Amino acid sequence: MARLLDPMAIYDRGLAELDSLSGAERFVFMLQDFDNLMEMEGWDHFFLYEHHFAWYSEMKDWLRRIGDESSLAVLSNYESHVSSNGFEVSPSGIEALLKAKDENYYRTCPDWCGRYCDLREARWARASAFFMSQGLALQTGEPVAEAGGGE
Repeated sequence: MARLLDPMAIYDRGLAELDSLSGAERFVFMLQDFDNLMEMEGWDHFFLYEHHFAWYSEMKDWLRRIGDESSLAVLSNYESHVSSNGFEVSPSGIEALLKAKDENYYRTCPDWCGRYCDLREARWARASAFFMSQGLALQTGEPVAEAGGGE
């Protein structure tokens, strides 16, 4: 039977001390925290704070491991946008970009947040499949079926 990963417990532990998490638990936290920030704070918030941005590269590495090219494409498009405007992809660079732009800029920007959020279900399905290949399973509100069990 797969070892269960409780996303809520992992998220709470990660909020308290991210360094207490390792491996798949870190990835669960990163997926959840990024999703939560997108929903509650919007796209820019994550990129403006070093304590979030510090694990951005690691999150992208995990997305590569699970083969989530669609989510990576949204992130890459944003990074290209920042760079093409002459700013560094870092909290200070992105803050400078946002301060340098007017309201028209904000109205005409692509909806990276919406695009990324639209991929949530597929992203979590890929993560879940990856975890299963590692002998792990995400605990959900639904009962977990035993592997090889019949009707």
